[in-house]
Amino acid sequence: MSKSYYADHDPLNPHYHSQVERLLDTVSEDAEYIRTDDARAFLQAIEAAHLVLSDAAIQELRSEKDNRYGNAYAWMTRAIAATIVKGEKSEFSVIRPAMQEWSDEKNDYISYPAQDIADLAPTGSVGADLLIDLMKQTAAAREMGITTSDIPVTTFTHSFKRDSCKDVEVYFAQAATGYAGSYALETETINGKKFWHKTHGASTHINLEEIAYNGVVLPAGCVFRQEEDGGFLFMRVTGLAFDQQTAETLFGSGISNWHEAKGGSEDLELMYERFERDKQEARQ
Repeated sequence: MSKSYYADHDPLNPHYHSQVERLLDTVSEDAEYIRTDDARAFLQAIEAAHLVLSDAAIQELRSEKDNRYGNAYAWMTRAIAATIVKGEKSEFSVIRPAMQEWSDEKNDYISYPAQDIADLAPTGSVGADLLIDLMKQTAAAREMGITTSDIPVTTFTHSFKRDSCKDVEVYFAQAATGYAGSYALETETINGKKFWHKTHGASTHINLEEIAYNGVVLPAGCVFRQEEDGGFLFMRVTGLAFDQQTAETLFGSGISNWHEAKGGSEDLELMYERFERDKQEARQ
């Protein structure tokens, strides 16, 4: 990437427009997450830490181009999941350090040391703070070599998209409410941790309690796929990590709209009620 590219994206450039302003100027009509207060809080936290979005994250926020697999918020949780699993080998990244600062004396840009992800501060916005927490935990775990896990971590990392599309919450709702049959959803215990296991659609798991995974503590409501080696692949955070209203704000209209087309948004409410009950039982 050229020096001029980094300079154009450097928040220390006096002619620089904030990432929020720049993205809103170029966002597509279909993009949803970028227009939320949560997205604004997240981007402002990145700038305050002197970090900038990766090219891929900018593209997702602008266009939400791969809607089959969810909106920009879903993409960012999937990108973080890939980093947690693959570390520096991951081809995904949400942020990168700004590489240049403006020098009035030289009337030019000069290089400066990259700031650390640890400088990211909480925002008070639930979705943004989860992204920040997971990124900070991941960076710290990699730096200190921490790989503690409550469940086996797979060595198979072929696809973080397969079985984690935007319909995951809907399939779990249909399974949790009996729409897909009485045996479509069961509670399983894996290494002492409680999970929902869904066989309606794809066979996937959602954790009912916090778990350690490759050095990072994940909240309840993350989706996993068990691979051929017996290990589990963390694919992304789902709407079950939040209350229903927050989930629909963060993950967009895809959750509710798709399900309403199938005939009954009340299943989402019933799923949340059951998930909360099962979470409480998992804590006992």
